[in-house]
Amino acid sequence: MIHYAGMCGGFETGPIEIIHLSRFANGRQVRVRRHSQACFKPEVVLERALSRVGESRYRLLTNNCEHFCYWCLFGKPESPQVREALAHPIKAIKLMALHWPMLASLYFPVIRKRIAFN
Repeated sequence: MIHYAGMCGGFETGPIEIIHLSRFANGRQVRVRRHSQACFKPEVVLERALSRVGESRYRLLTNNCEHFCYWCLFGKPESPQVREALAHPIKAIKLMALHWPMLASLYFPVIRKRIAFN
């Protein structure tokens, strides 16, 4: 699996990397979204993804994992999730509140570790 590690381990950003699917899932269910309108054949999508392995320029609003996927599939970095969140900020805040337990479990251990080292 090739993915943008981004902020998946907390506030530290990670690179585009190749990892085992079970590590990516981390015990959670993984769903595959099929894009029938992809501009490239699967082999080309894979080549495009591999060409960016090691890149470490993650930006939540402008270069996140969804931007990476859209770039691999369509040649254009986009994030419908970011676009939707910026268009409807109240809805985005409600969604974050709904997922707060999961977000807290990801980020609070990192915050505690940083405080302990400072």
